[in-house]
Amino acid sequence: MSGSQTFPKLSQQALDEHRQIHFHLDLLAKAVAALDPGTADAETLLNLAARIESLKERLEEHFREEEDGGLYQGILDQMPQAESDVLRLMAQHERTLQAVETARILARRREPSEALLLR
Repeated sequence: MSGSQTFPKLSQQALDEHRQIHFHLDLLAKAVAALDPGTADAETLLNLAARIESLKERLEEHFREEEDGGLYQGILDQMPQAESDVLRLMAQHERTLQAVETARILARRREPSEALLLR
């Protein structure tokens, strides 16, 4: 495949993946917004942890695809001068995954008193 055909395909794939991530993020945001620290119980928090874990898995897959020969490589092939920006985005991916993992661990503790931290 030529570069001119590859890059639009990678861009469309990335957009589709971002839409899926936003869908899962919206569901998670609604669940967190509905989380009442006064009435949260262990089961509610465990369900929230499962949603967070699902989001994390989707993010990990998406980040891997972007970083390992996917969109980022396409960007670098077309614009080598963007390397520092691509590296910055990759570091941002790592920080995002760490934050999501922290939230997942917090929810898995199933401590209703910590529900406010999750919000």
